[in-house]
Amino acid sequence: MNRDQLADWLHCLSGGMYDWVVDEIKKELAKPDPEPVTYTIPDGQPLYALPPRKPWQGLTSEDWENTPDTSKQGCERDAELFDWIEQTLKDKNDTL
Repeated sequence: MNRDQLADWLHCLSGGMYDWVVDEIKKELAKPDPEPVTYTIPDGQPLYALPPRKPWQGLTSEDWENTPDTSKQGCERDAELFDWIEQTLKDKNDTL
């Protein structure tokens, strides 16, 4: 939701018991966006930069086709499947 959409939404709320909340939110929206903080070394070069983030990767149809088979049943099977899902997502989205 961007600022314009939020302002439209707030307009719908105004004129009732939420006026004080609308006023507070409008005050916050009126403030300028804060500048990002950059730490620099004496010559003005950035001390560090955040690495670019890749888009989050979910499970694909191929991942689901490669679901590990197990002889377990019921809750044990579910727990093993959830562990596999968690590890697969961590592997796909590891940023290090």
